[in-house]
Amino acid sequence: MNQTNPTTKNTDTPDACDSLPGRHSPRDHSRNVEFLVKVSNIFAKSLNIQGLFEEVIDQIFHFMKRVDHGAILLLDKDTGELREVASKSRKRNRAAPASTIRWNRAIAHRVIKEGNALLLSDKNHANPVDSSDDVELDDILAVMCVPLRYKGEIQGVIYVDSVALPNGIRKDDLQLLTALGDTAAIAIQNARFYEALKGELDERRRAEEALIKANRELRETRDMLVQSEKLAAIGRLSAAVAHEILNPIHIMSMRIQLLEAAEGISESTRRSLNICKNQLNRIVTITENLGRSSRTSERHTANCNLNEIIQSVLDLVSPQLREDEIHTDVELHADLPLIPMDRERIEQVILNLISNATEAMAGQKAKTLTIRTRPSDSEGFVRISVSDTGTGIDRGDIDKVFDPFFTTKDPGEGTGLGLFISYGIIQEHAGRIWAEKNESGGASFNIELPIGRNPNATI
Repeated sequence: MNQTNPTTKNTDTPDACDSLPGRHSPRDHSRNVEFLVKVSNIFAKSLNIQGLFEEVIDQIFHFMKRVDHGAILLLDKDTGELREVASKSRKRNRAAPASTIRWNRAIAHRVIKEGNALLLSDKNHANPVDSSDDVELDDILAVMCVPLRYKGEIQGVIYVDSVALPNGIRKDDLQLLTALGDTAAIAIQNARFYEALKGELDERRRAEEALIKANRELRETRDMLVQSEKLAAIGRLSAAVAHEILNPIHIMSMRIQLLEAAEGISESTRRSLNICKNQLNRIVTITENLGRSSRTSERHTANCNLNEIIQSVLDLVSPQLREDEIHTDVELHADLPLIPMDRERIEQVILNLISNATEAMAGQKAKTLTIRTRPSDSEGFVRISVSDTGTGIDRGDIDKVFDPFFTTKDPGEGTGLGLFISYGIIQEHAGRIWAEKNESGGASFNIELPIGRNPNATI
């Protein structure tokens, strides 16, 4: 609109206004009260500030049939400018944010400055100084503007006009709009308080979520540091163990070779020496595994058939399984993709799990080793499950079974390193391994390995 800034006085045409009170019936008063009660109830329930603005405009148009245009203008305290937040035209017959009707800037700013409601009931009879260019727009004949005041502070104005007949807006309308403005100002402030409180609560919720996330990351970091410290301790220990064990092993190995080279030893003695040599080699392998588990070594992977690896390990241990009268229930998924892995180290993990299951079932009447492979519920992974019908794992030990040197076996029967080493191997393959108690009361060990890793990557 063309906005100017003339001085606008509060002007009413005597012949138009003096006769109005006599025309107002009790029905008008009752209707006004009904209007204020209704909008007060609506405002009390509304906490959406933009919706509240539009509701105010709608109610004005519903009860004041002589109003043709209306707008709510809020004051920017920093710039002193008025901003239209909702408006409506009888022609459009709908309220909308910032739809922009033309309103008299001088009248609105005078109401802001003086804090009083203003009625220009007939601009044709107004003082020339009051009839600004803004009021002359189109065929506007009457203007009414009231302040939105909360605790003595003006927040903006409600502005309405009429293009119908002269004196189309009455003094009663001004009183009603003033009362509405007071009620709306309170409702608007309440909505602002609510939005501010909601913003604070949202900010607090975001801060709490960030704190929870940071706490979780802190716990994960702490666990990684604990695990790292364990590995460092194992590394220091393995170096000492390797030195203390491998030196006498070397001497024993040389003695065995000398005995094997001697003439005249019996075949029985030669078999015994061979057993001793194999056991010495086993000790060397255990020592090497201990050192390997404590450091990250660079290894090249190849695409392998997981089912073939498992079957190969089963072929190796089948004589022992038959001797221990252990029934095997093997179900290998036929359509598993090739998986990038270090074959020998995955074989070692499977062998460790089968050996543990075999030992757990010692003395049980029903002995069943169950092995399954299938695509995992976690997308991009395959799952291996090795289950037994043994004595199971106590609930308090579930989280400890992968710790170094933890064992439930009798003293001298286990080192507590097998599952620890297996855990490290699976971690190196970007997988995960966990234990749980199964339906038979025994233990189940589950492994998930990724299928999408670059086979040329290092582990």
